[in-house]
Amino acid sequence: MGSTGLVVKTGESVEHAIPQTRDAGGSLSSALGFDLGSSKELLRLRLYIFLMAVDAAGLVLAFMLASFVRLGDPLYDLSRDLVLVLLPLFIGLALGNRAYSIEVLQSPRTGLRRALRALLFALAAMIGIFFYLKTSATFSRLVFAIGSIASVCFVAWGRWGFGQFFGVRNGW
Repeated sequence: MGSTGLVVKTGESVEHAIPQTRDAGGSLSSALGFDLGSSKELLRLRLYIFLMAVDAAGLVLAFMLASFVRLGDPLYDLSRDLVLVLLPLFIGLALGNRAYSIEVLQSPRTGLRRALRALLFALAAMIGIFFYLKTSATFSRLVFAIGSIASVCFVAWGRWGFGQFFGVRNGW
């Protein structure tokens, strides 16, 4: 065959030409023959990751605020340790609670409810873990209380903002 692509022989007499679709940059999207940026699945994945980052930022900022209010230093080790324990618990519970799903993108209220449920369970699990390990004497209960209340507010505010920004933009 007289094409400029890759020729594949599938037998003695039949040849199939696979045209080369690479552009000058040789990108994966052009090599596959479709634009990855316009894929709905990829867009959903990006929105889930962005929503997870919004939730994580809310938790981090909440405990930084709590540490600043109680100890005068937003980067104090105690608040960092609390976030390092809370964040994986929250993300795991939120994933199990389907707080990052298509229903959440379609209905921000559902997402808010699921995220707050996961956060409250994660906070309760932290209390249980600290009580069981007898480490509750080594951290400030006030930092934990302020951080917990602020994290509920910040996660709710972040989810609301996410829903408003992307919902208005996409007509939800």
